[in-house]
Amino acid sequence: MRARMALPQASVAFDALEIVLRDKPADLLALSPKGTVPVLHLPSQLCHIPTVAEYHEAMGNVNKDGAAIYKYLNFDQIEEYVDNAKTVA
Repeated sequence: MRARMALPQASVAFDALEIVLRDKPADLLALSPKGTVPVLHLPSQLCHIPTVAEYHEAMGNVNKDGAAIYKYLNFDQIEEYVDNAKTVA
């Protein structure tokens, strides 16, 4: 019941499905092997978790532009960041 109250408060659209706990459907058991409720099912395409390679590629793109970003934000001229700005390649 708390989940049903919290989701609308968070402006999250959802479909509530009523089930008989004595006769748990296979779909529920596939999502929650112990058959506990409530269950929040998110389609996998909405929650892509990057692989390590994808993460490193993305960070490489950020690091590649690091020096330009530091200069654009004037970090190379702020006393606290001068040393860090020199190490960004």
